[in-house]
Amino acid sequence: MITIPDLQTALLDLLHEVRDTEIKLIIGGGFGIYLKTEHVRRLGARTLFLDWPEARSTIDLDLFLRPELLIQPENLRQLAEALKRLDYRVVPGAEKYQFVKPGPGGVQAGSVKIDILTGPQSSFEGTRVRVDARPPRPAQPFCRHSRPSR
Repeated sequence: MITIPDLQTALLDLLHEVRDTEIKLIIGGGFGIYLKTEHVRRLGARTLFLDWPEARSTIDLDLFLRPELLIQPENLRQLAEALKRLDYRVVPGAEKYQFVKPGPGGVQAGSVKIDILTGPQSSFEGTRVRVDARPPRPAQPFCRHSRPSR
């Protein structure tokens, strides 16, 4: 089972790998809400909450990237290389926007997943990026890795 500390470690590792690049990450999803809640708690800011909700997260990091990174696919090379150095592998069928780092028990047990998200769709009008109901995908392959071992 993936825990909050596992996701924190995965995020810190990725931030370390992209530290000297122009890549800026926005964390969304359950883990993003957790991080924002902890930040507000530490600040002691007033909120409408009488009781804080219990921390809940999924097994993934939802990373939002600026549309410019997908419009100019060469900009993604640094992120792809960082994911490769950290031993992330593509998720078959979602090669351009989902990656998994196998845990000690293999791909299924204890693995951390990264979902790459972006938007809005209007940012891609007039570009080579294909957009439909699924996440926008760069015209060129984002990352080439072998399929996860079982």
